[in-house]
Amino acid sequence: LFLGDVPGGSGKRPNGPSPHGHGQMKGSVFSAFRTLVTERYGAGLWSESLQTAGAESAIYLPLESYPDEVLARIAAAVSVARGEPLDDLLFALGRHLATQLHRSHPTLFRSGRTAEQIARLLGSPPEPKAVGYLDLLPLRFETSGSGELLARFGGVAPLCMLAKGVISGMAREANERVAVFENQCQKRGAPACVLRLVFAKVSEPAVASAGVPGALDGDDITVISSDRRNARRRGT
Repeated sequence: LFLGDVPGGSGKRPNGPSPHGHGQMKGSVFSAFRTLVTERYGAGLWSESLQTAGAESAIYLPLESYPDEVLARIAAAVSVARGEPLDDLLFALGRHLATQLHRSHPTLFRSGRTAEQIARLLGSPPEPKAVGYLDLLPLRFETSGSGELLARFGGVAPLCMLAKGVISGMAREANERVAVFENQCQKRGAPACVLRLVFAKVSEPAVASAGVPGALDGDDITVISSDRRNARRRGT
């Protein structure tokens, strides 16, 4: 699963591993972000961003857990250096992780399985290999009492767009679109983000059950805030 470590210096660990839990991410996520940044902007920017974030001498081992605040600092450094919105970077990283999920666990995306079915499988999960992926992010899929599909994401740093990128990427890998309803959001003071998900095939004109007719037309993901007045779309 996304093996590799972030190249560091002396082996010191000012941002070292800690027990996996609230506000923790696997070193594999840092490796995935390194790949994304170096492919887009070159290895030099990644090294500079580690230094700016105070993480240049850290070693991130794939299966160890590290504070999500460190990832947030690195992402902020890349954002400032490139003049790219932080949310766009986090969203791109989430989509990249979803692509890696497809490559690592192709059976999850076997022909005919929908993105919703995949999410519910990950929320169970009956496939043992998927458990490793679930440890990569503080993102959990669950079913509400009324049967709705929910995604729960929460840590110390408000990295909401990372979760939405993963969800968008899963829809894309399944050739679908998704409407995301923000029931709760950390950026608005909630302890965690709770998102209600409604997927639809690309061929379908809209998701009527989402309560926003036409909201998905031409878009990979549509995010509807909790007041349901602010719909934000992101295309492919």
